[in-house]
Amino acid sequence: MLRELAISWKSKDIQVENLVDKDLAIFADSQLSTEVFRNLLTNSIKFTPQNGIIKIESEEINGSKMLHFTDTGIGISKELLPKIFQMNVSRTGTNGEKGFGIGLQRSLEMMELQSGTILVTSKEKEGSRFSVCFR
Repeated sequence: MLRELAISWKSKDIQVENLVDKDLAIFADSQLSTEVFRNLLTNSIKFTPQNGIIKIESEEINGSKMLHFTDTGIGISKELLPKIFQMNVSRTGTNGEKGFGIGLQRSLEMMELQSGTILVTSKEKEGSRFSVCFR
């Protein structure tokens, strides 16, 4: 998984910082979680321009474990933000990358199957932060 994604971020000269606590332990379905992480990282790469930065960080709040995927990408408009977890919301990436518009909805569904969720904050032209929360 990481090898193919590394080719994508290196081709755009994106710096990816893995700041996840090495001792972090999450009880979750590994296949579902891996697909969610891959989708969020792929989207970060897709919407981050040349020489951008993507940070992956961990946090524990009141027993919930969180992974944050933060990028310096194009961000999401206030109008689009409430719709991003719906089907057929597709945008072209900074290098013309295409998508199907189903990844975020599918990722949210996979997190909900694990009693988790995905939270998002974003500012257009400044970037986005997707937080995966495991309860």
